[in-house]
Order: sequence, then structure tokens, then C-alpha cells
Amino acid sequence: MSFTNFLNSHHLITNSIIAIIGNKASELSSSFIENLVKPFLLKKKPTKLKINGTKLKIGKFALSLLEFLIVIFIIYSVDKLFHNK
Repeated sequence: MSFTNFLNSHHLITNSIIAIIGNKASELSSSFIENLVKPFLLKKKPTKLKINGTKLKIGKFALSLLEFLIVIFIIYSVDKLFHNK
């Protein structure tokens, strides 16, 4: 078995490409949040909620959720582009 056959049989090239694309999609969404969304949302102090003396940082959670949704949307769009569904 040659090395290229080994790579193809275990889908290592495909998995590597998927990992790289996922990493770059994450970087893109982080940049979008940090440079375009946060300046508008954080003109005021970040939103915090206090329950029994514990401070919950709702603003940071909302930004993390938004970043996650952007990554999912990018991955979905790329998948749809390549599979022409």
C-alpha cells in the first residue's frame, strides 16, 4: 500500500481540509465580532446580571453565542455551495 493510497483510504486529506476551513471560519467570525459588532454593542458598559451576589456576564455570553451562530452559518453556506443542494 502506497502512502497516497493510505491517505485516500482513511480520508486524511479531506479531514485536514475540513479542519483548516473550520479554523479559518472561526477566525473570520471572531474578527467580525471583535471589529464590527463589539464596537457598536459595547459603547455602554457590558450587560451584567447579579443573582445572589454572583455577577453573570450576559453581554459576553451573547457575543459568544453570536460568534457560534456565525461559524455554523459559514460552514452551512460552504457545504451548500459544494453540494449544490
